[in-house]
Amino acid sequence: MAKIVIFGNYSISPLYISVNGSKEMAVFGGRPRYIELSAGRHYITATTATKLQRVSGPGGGFMNVMANAVTDATSSSVAGEVDFDSDDALLILVTDKLTKTTIQQKMVSISEIGEYVDVDALLEVGERAPGEKNKWVVFFLCLFLGIFGVHRFYEKKIGTGILYLLTGGLFGIGVLYDLVKIFLR
Repeated sequence: MAKIVIFGNYSISPLYISVNGSKEMAVFGGRPRYIELSAGRHYITATTATKLQRVSGPGGGFMNVMANAVTDATSSSVAGEVDFDSDDALLILVTDKLTKTTIQQKMVSISEIGEYVDVDALLEVGERAPGEKNKWVVFFLCLFLGIFGVHRFYEKKIGTGILYLLTGGLFGIGVLYDLVKIFLR
């Protein structure tokens, strides 16, 4: 099976991936993720939530030409049609900065993925990392008991749990931030 591997810093704004115009998947977090697909020609789009870029084709040098962020919210960043063999992997590197998000890509053999990404850390899109808690349990703990830091203790973040307990969830601002971050997870 061919793969699309997403890695880099996409924790600020999620990356939306669409394969063949069908199901659009939102990819969140800092851990590298992958999508398996069959060999053949696939139409791939990649768009960030806050900025949109046009992504160049898979040929050329490593992490070849990428466009700067544009502000036209009606356009999308398109990788275009990509021919996959069963041992191909399309690497997509996302870099978030405060004012710009870039998407870079490169086609490699599946055996070469380890040169760019820790293969043991790869998770399938939608899969939870080992030890990662259920998003909805954390969300409702934060919603109802966030000012006491219960959601932080539940996620084994003891230090910030104590801080939330002593400051009323960082005076409520930390709880609001956590609610949004957990919801987008």
